[in-house]
Amino acid sequence: MKRKLFSFAGGALLLTSLQAQDEAPDWEIYESPNYDYSIYYVEVFEQDVYQVEKWIDHAHEVGFEKYELEETYAPLRVKLYPGAGIFDLDRRIYVGSTWYSGGESFAEIPYITPSSPDRRTCCTTLNYAQDDIAVSAKNLVHETIHHIQRSIREDLDRSWPWDPQWFSEGMAEYEGIRYIIDHYKPRAFENLLDSLERSDRRYRFSCCWGLSDVPSIQITDVYNAANLFMWHLAETLGDEIHNDLMR
Repeated sequence: MKRKLFSFAGGALLLTSLQAQDEAPDWEIYESPNYDYSIYYVEVFEQDVYQVEKWIDHAHEVGFEKYELEETYAPLRVKLYPGAGIFDLDRRIYVGSTWYSGGESFAEIPYITPSSPDRRTCCTTLNYAQDDIAVSAKNLVHETIHHIQRSIREDLDRSWPWDPQWFSEGMAEYEGIRYIIDHYKPRAFENLLDSLERSDRRYRFSCCWGLSDVPSIQITDVYNAANLFMWHLAETLGDEIHNDLMR
């Protein structure tokens, strides 16, 4: 408990200092011994690394076992920012992007470290608080599954256009929620259904992929409804159906 309180206080001081100087933190780097990825973090939040490692490892296990992936297309960097303000300073980085540095191709997932006192997630389809650990777990499994999807496309030498957005997001949501059902929230699926039933707001999906010109495509369709469809497929045809469709 003392260690947790110390980390929270130290993190708050670090954030104040970095935001005052308008600069990014000095990164420590943890290299995964299991898969081709690394975690960038600041020392005061080192305890988050081992938790995040479990989530990223799980998504890779799903990729290699369920989706029969042979190798990822590029090294993955997971950047754990100490807070939302520092994250905003580096908005040239986008979730799931591929970047090139010195001829090296790498994928990058930016995220706000789970125990930050300055928490914010980009979004969540569940009725849990933004600082709920299950939200971070689901989101990071989700984003790593996108890395797996890209690797499968590269392996198949599949050119643009890739899979429909609803398929990619539905699959990633399915794997993320399935993980937290097993490890954090046994009733997460019921929570999702409740969220859909009680929601009277639907948002047009206009952030990317040219979908702003398609009025019928909305966030509830692309993420939630597609997620439910993936559950239906798994329950009626077996979990392996997702890999069959992906390929």
